[in-house]
Amino acid sequence: MRGRYFLNNRRGDALKEARTLFERAVAEDPGYALAYAGLADCCSLIAVSFRAASGAALIEHARTAASKALELDETLAEGHASLAFITFRFDWDWVRAEAEFARALELNPGHAPSRQWYAMFLASRSRFDAALAEMRRALELDPLSLIIQTGIGRI
Repeated sequence: MRGRYFLNNRRGDALKEARTLFERAVAEDPGYALAYAGLADCCSLIAVSFRAASGAALIEHARTAASKALELDETLAEGHASLAFITFRFDWDWVRAEAEFARALELNPGHAPSRQWYAMFLASRSRFDAALAEMRRALELDPLSLIIQTGIGRI
């Protein structure tokens, strides 16, 4: 929970703290799939948000963590959302990204980050009406999220 708190903050120092917490969690419990998904999200967001010099290594670390999350639990919506985000933002594989977002939402329709990231994917594909609808659904699920509110403005 602390890792997700810092992850949702989105500031550089907070994302680094979240990464530390998730890395500690997977070291203490290598079978904890949700921690791997959180680690994947941290690495992806650091790479996207801060154009880190180690971007390629961060992306690969994110991909490995997302894959490990799904290896441990194929039914983990967060793992599919993490992989979808990576596939969307770094691979530009639109078909696979959309399939992973669909799987995440099928597994957990109430996962606000899946809806938020799917909305950004839809907007990138010029599907603005659908994107706005998804972002509004994300906001209904997490009405205090500043990043989701920002997403509505972006769309």
